[in-house]
Amino acid sequence: MLEVLHYLYRHMKDAFKLILIHEMLVRYNRLLALNYIDEGSDDKLYDAHREWGKRFMKLYAQYTSWDNPKVADRPLVIGYVSPDFFTHSVSYFVEAPLTHHDYTNCKVVVYSGVVKADAKTLRFKDKVLKKGGVWRDIYGIDEKKVATLVREDKVDILVELTGHTANNKLGTMACCPAPIQVTWIGYPNTTGLPAIDYRITDSLADSPNTNQKHVEELVRLPESFLCYTPSPEAGPVCPTPAISNGFITFGSFNNLAKITPKVMQVWARILCAVPNSRLVVKCKPFCCDSIRQKFLSTLEELGLESLRVDLLPLIHLNHDHMQAYSLMDISLDTFPYAGTTTTCESLYMGVPCVTMAGSVHAHNVGVSLLTKVGLGRLVAKTEDEYVS
Repeated sequence: MLEVLHYLYRHMKDAFKLILIHEMLVRYNRLLALNYIDEGSDDKLYDAHREWGKRFMKLYAQYTSWDNPKVADRPLVIGYVSPDFFTHSVSYFVEAPLTHHDYTNCKVVVYSGVVKADAKTLRFKDKVLKKGGVWRDIYGIDEKKVATLVREDKVDILVELTGHTANNKLGTMACCPAPIQVTWIGYPNTTGLPAIDYRITDSLADSPNTNQKHVEELVRLPESFLCYTPSPEAGPVCPTPAISNGFITFGSFNNLAKITPKVMQVWARILCAVPNSRLVVKCKPFCCDSIRQKFLSTLEELGLESLRVDLLPLIHLNHDHMQAYSLMDISLDTFPYAGTTTTCESLYMGVPCVTMAGSVHAHNVGVSLLTKVGLGRLVAKTEDEYVS
């Protein structure tokens, strides 16, 4: 028994650390969820991220100096770390930077944490390698060891593309393996991590007058902070269905978590104001009958008959998913967490999208996208404008 107690005592710190790491993983999900329900202009959302960041940093030792060559005019070494270099929403905004990067004046190193590579992963890897970049598969490698790899590669700027979403590498970022660290694309808020210096955005997604707080310094690109590369499997744009149907169909293919009670209230107002109109909503959870029934019941309570609503589950083939946009005439964005990939897909397939401006980044991504493609007239400032 004494031997067992000695063993437990020796490993107590490791066990405690494992508990802390598990707690941090739970907190990832909590922080992400807060974006769906909180407008975020007050301090609560910022404080939650900042507090997480302070605690998370204590789990890792930080590098405080770097031996990167101090040589003028040498190529900068820029690293990109993400688990989403596969057919994932983020990948549609990563392809253009990887393809059109300046590989002459920069050395690009990709740290891929992809769990299961697909054809898109292989295409990305092939592009990077053919242009002279480096591709490192890091799935399953401890985040501290990944930080060591980054150090050995002498990365000058490390860009993480995930934030508080699945399989992120914020543990690597917490080690400060690069002298400059950046977050971009994958998360609509501050990471809360003091180890990250900058967050890339634009002046429409994050107004210079915003009250939203970040631990990172915001770098606003002169145009949009996103560059969408459509799926080559999208297929042709179809005529608006109202021509053959004789009625207007509104729709949304956004994550169900983004369709808040307030969003459903506003959508019901729209449908009730447009005679004979219909609503089509597609998302993964609609494969579950109880969720479908709850969704329809909520709309019925808001005055919208369930017979006017079509619910579609996940569509696995990308071509079929993109062609499903032909079922709608007008795409309805969500709030306070707006769509990103869905908005771009909708526009690419010829379906206009209506969005509503807000006070924080998550709310304003649609504002940025629509304005930059000349559709600023589809941006509402209030719920009443959105409905009308």
